[in-house]
Amino acid sequence: MSCGAHDFEGAPNELWYTTAMVHAATQVGSRWLKASEVAALLAVAVDKVHAWIASGELRGHDLAERSSAKRPRWRISPEDLQRFLLSRQSREAPPKPALRRKNSGEVIQFY
Repeated sequence: MSCGAHDFEGAPNELWYTTAMVHAATQVGSRWLKASEVAALLAVAVDKVHAWIASGELRGHDLAERSSAKRPRWRISPEDLQRFLLSRQSREAPPKPALRRKNSGEVIQFY
């Protein structure tokens, strides 16, 4: 599961990074990932992954034996991880309007 700069052409940028992460997420096949594996893949803390799951941004499935278990055993499907990464991909900024000077019609000269 490599996602280094040599896997993709072009200069590293945010789009390259997101593409690399989506590529890496699809390389795991049909194997579901632990929260710690997702954290390692995205280079974030496990607590951050848990926060994304708690907020609903990242879909996770609790595989604990009992639903009342103190510690949930989260598993994330590769498809859910890919959907999450694509939803957080930056969008192209809208073009800025051109600045225009006000035409007062009259020229005031100062000496």
